[in-house]
Amino acid sequence: EAFTSDPAFIKSILFTLKYVVVMVLAQNLLALTLAVLIETLRKAKTAFRTIFFMPNMISMIIGGFMWLFIFTKVIPFLAEVSGSALLNMDWIGDPQYSFFSIVILSLWGQAGYLMVIYIAALQGVPKQLLEAAEIDGASAWQQLFKVTLPTILPAITICIFISLNTSFKVFEAVYALTGGGPGRATQVIALNIFEEAFNMNDRFGYASAKAIILFFIVFVITLIQLRVMNRGDKKR
Repeated sequence: EAFTSDPAFIKSILFTLKYVVVMVLAQNLLALTLAVLIETLRKAKTAFRTIFFMPNMISMIIGGFMWLFIFTKVIPFLAEVSGSALLNMDWIGDPQYSFFSIVILSLWGQAGYLMVIYIAALQGVPKQLLEAAEIDGASAWQQLFKVTLPTILPAITICIFISLNTSFKVFEAVYALTGGGPGRATQVIALNIFEEAFNMNDRFGYASAKAIILFFIVFVITLIQLRVMNRGDKKR
């Protein structure tokens, strides 16, 4: 029934998969970039680590309401003052932009955690390797892609696994920011299950069936990732 006569559930699965793909790529890229930039600083490293990690200490529900205020009050005010067409958008009510508002909120709240993991990995890169590469004439970019990234590959794998896990379980960010709207344009699987259980005549049995489907989707993707990880370890 969930796949044959419940188009809202199918749509929530597709939206969740879209969110997962974007978040896994964007979150890891942002976290790694922040880690590399912070590690290149000579001063104020601790301050910047604290600033970027701090959103992870705040509940995503609270963060969602904070960003709801920013998207509905602050940005429209800035758009009116500056006359910027880029800011003058309906970040919550327009399905095209509400997806990006959820991504922005999620990156703000979660990228700092992965950043800390990447910083720890970068600090474990042997300085002798970097010095040898520099003596051989390698540029900063070549050192990054030829020495640093291959060395911290286990950390990259862990961060991808963590971002996959958190992305599939996304609920608070969507619930606080858009509530799945406008309409059901930004409804994720967890929110669809929640509404099925508590907002639609308490259909707990049907909601449980959907939860099992979500479990198997995550289970299959986890198996695939573990298979890829094992192949990578054997090659190394």
